[in-house]
Amino acid sequence: MLESRRAPMTFETVRLKDWLARLTEEYEPELKEKGLEFAGVGGGDGFDDACVRIDEHRMDRVFANLIYNAIKHTPPGGNIRLSITADRERGIARAEVADSGSGIHPDDLPHIFERFYKNDKSRHSSSGGSGLGLSIAKEIVEMHEGRLTAANEEKGGSVFKIELPLHRSADWADL
Repeated sequence: MLESRRAPMTFETVRLKDWLARLTEEYEPELKEKGLEFAGVGGGDGFDDACVRIDEHRMDRVFANLIYNAIKHTPPGGNIRLSITADRERGIARAEVADSGSGIHPDDLPHIFERFYKNDKSRHSSSGGSGLGLSIAKEIVEMHEGRLTAANEEKGGSVFKIELPLHRSADWADL
């Protein structure tokens, strides 16, 4: 259904700062319990009032996938950062999940969003995942007219970046 763009979506206008606060509150205790440092960081031009139109339930699924992948590949003592920023000039919101884990093997990087791709050498998982999580996450982001990409951090670890259009409405200031 997602691939054919026929999955039902329930879009709501959500402030970036509220979205970040909710996600941080949801994941911070669990990550600390696992011995990982966690930071939820917001910023950018007009961050406090900037909004996106999202299906929160579907986007929660995207963040769950990205954050649990980061947990799986980041050893205790490592860190995971969730950042959401507004870029009013370009009309986009950027969300990033970055970790200090093992990173993604360069040969795997071009393929990680393909359905059933599991040949990720540096992030090999014995958990028996289906190889669908990142593919589904990408489909969901694209249904929001957004983009999901991945890269390795210079200092090690990986970063998954989501770009979504900022929502511009007549009642922007009233939200």
